[in-house]
Amino acid sequence: MKRLLVGMILAAGTLCAELDWIGYDEALTRAEDDGKIVMVMLSQEGCDACWYMDEVVFEDENVAAEIEMDFIPVHFDIKKDTIPKQFTYIGTPTFYFLTAQGDKIERLNGAANVKDFTDYIRDVKAKVKENNKKIATP
Repeated sequence: MKRLLVGMILAAGTLCAELDWIGYDEALTRAEDDGKIVMVMLSQEGCDACWYMDEVVFEDENVAAEIEMDFIPVHFDIKKDTIPKQFTYIGTPTFYFLTAQGDKIERLNGAANVKDFTDYIRDVKAKVKENNKKIATP
């Protein structure tokens, strides 16, 4: 009975995926230490597309697991936070994918459904892997 209860608690936890959003400077440090990509999301309150990303896409356990494995997520509210100058935007959400040194890998404007966002972050990972191969090749 005890095992069943523990199993149910663990299963419930995976259904409520939640990203661990952290500050920009901390993200760069952690990305360097962990060998991950920094994912910056610019959003704003009242943005339906931002809500969709937060409540649908990022709640998908597979998306959350992929982000957790390979990315360090950072969130800026364009109306409330001081945003570093390199992060420009036309609308929200806007995503930047960066190296641990803060160099831009890719930028995504707007929301995407679970499949398209998953494909996109996989493409970002593949691009980083390919660039790392080119750098490592003598």
